[in-house]
Amino acid sequence: MPEEPIAHDMTGEVPALDGVRGLLALWVLLGHTLIGVGGSIPVLNTPGLAVFGFMTLSGFLMAVHFRLREDREPWASPSTWRLFYTRRFFRIAPLYYTALAISFTFHHWFMSGYQQFPQFSSGLTQPLEVLDFNVSSLLLHVSFLFGFSPAQSNNNILPDWSLALEMQFYFLFPFLMLALRRIGPAWFAVSTWLIMSTAQIYSPTYGQPAFLPLVLSAFVIGIMISEAWLERDKFRASVLLVLAMFLSSVRMPAAYQMIPLVLTFLVIFPNLFAYLKVSAPGKLALKLLGGPLGSYIGDRSYSVYLLHMLVLVPLLLMLMRFPEFEQARPLVRFAFVGPIMVILCFAIAGLTFKYIETPFIALGRKLTARTRVGCPAKVRVPVISQ
Repeated sequence: MPEEPIAHDMTGEVPALDGVRGLLALWVLLGHTLIGVGGSIPVLNTPGLAVFGFMTLSGFLMAVHFRLREDREPWASPSTWRLFYTRRFFRIAPLYYTALAISFTFHHWFMSGYQQFPQFSSGLTQPLEVLDFNVSSLLLHVSFLFGFSPAQSNNNILPDWSLALEMQFYFLFPFLMLALRRIGPAWFAVSTWLIMSTAQIYSPTYGQPAFLPLVLSAFVIGIMISEAWLERDKFRASVLLVLAMFLSSVRMPAAYQMIPLVLTFLVIFPNLFAYLKVSAPGKLALKLLGGPLGSYIGDRSYSVYLLHMLVLVPLLLMLMRFPEFEQARPLVRFAFVGPIMVILCFAIAGLTFKYIETPFIALGRKLTARTRVGCPAKVRVPVISQ
């Protein structure tokens, strides 16, 4: 007989993850601001780790989504895949195309301004020269195919390399889920490791790892944790978690291992707060992450992630005109710029969430509702930066 299931909400809702998603976006926002002003604070100055966290969340929530909809949307049915792709396109593309239009129109100004930041910082991730961003490049970005080209992976002001990864993952996701069911989690983990190890020959050519095989495990770890969350047998759930932790140590930054640990902690073992004698702070953290504040920052996290560089560049260029700002210590500059960035980015995100994201999400649901039989379980599935 199988063991008792690990307790979870069968609607697929994990309220605390709304807040986690928002905190990851805030990490990216403040991390890039810190680097831009020349400061250094442990953890905060590694915003790339937050992006890997988004990938893991995406893998987790999409797998939960797929599993709970299976009765109404069978995995092997092409119509299921069409519904899935349609929903995800209308979630990601409208805001991205808006940001891309701004980035393309003012490309040289944004990138030239960004290149002035090294007077503060040597930790920038963009190339030193202003790369070409012509109509061909624009079309590759519109089609989300730019992740297959190393030259296009990091050639504009937007952090859109992660969106290229997201779209590649969306395309492969139904196949990955079918493969997981067919070959089992152990071979699935081994296959992921082999794919990543083989793909590393391409890694030096990419400014950012916009090619999915380079970081496939970040998404697969989320899938493994979701399978553990839904697994009724505790031993099998434990095996899945061990495999997830194994993959977190393969071809990924060492600090990344804390991300699947935190996700496992929040989703599967929230009662561990009591065992660690931090029950009250733990309950407070879960309440904040899953409450109105967590929901607020989570809903706006995609906009904050995608648009923050469009705000940071002009803000710093304006402040650099003042000698007092240039001569201030890096952490003083950060203490001044950081709150301004948070206020501006979340204010803009509130507008884009209301007038761009929400209407197109509704349109995607409307288009897919016409062909669905019945209503699937309610599941909130974010993109990397939502």
